[in-house]
Amino acid sequence: MELKFIYTNHVLDRLKERFNLKWNWDYKPEVYRNIDEIMAETNLDKSYLNNTKFMINLQDLHGFDSQYEFRTHTEMDIVFVMIIEKGKRIVKTCYPLSGSAFITRKTFQKQKDLKRYTPRSKRHRAALKEWEAMEDHLTQSEDEEIESMVN
Repeated sequence: MELKFIYTNHVLDRLKERFNLKWNWDYKPEVYRNIDEIMAETNLDKSYLNNTKFMINLQDLHGFDSQYEFRTHTEMDIVFVMIIEKGKRIVKTCYPLSGSAFITRKTFQKQKDLKRYTPRSKRHRAALKEWEAMEDHLTQSEDEEIESMVN
């Protein structure tokens, strides 16, 4: 089954702006045919749904109630962002895959990193005590250094 897509003017502008495509941009049927050929070679990629900052940015631009779908074309280095409304796939914008860390970072934070920030854990309290002791030591040595310079 061939998927049908609706292309916004915004995605056409972004393709022209961000990718070096030698198309006749004035002749719309040819442009749509070329994009359809590219979209036929794309793969569905759900991992972008886990990128919290990217999703918040998209939802601010296109609405929180929308259902998002991402299709990647690895040879051309493109991520297409689509919104599904009433069974229609509307291609809203596209980004280079290797463009920015904002896009390529697929998860917001690794699970193992969350242990450091767990409040009131033994590890957290021990680190806090260690930090306070180091801070007190630094302020005492700075005070001694200032007094020695003055005298």
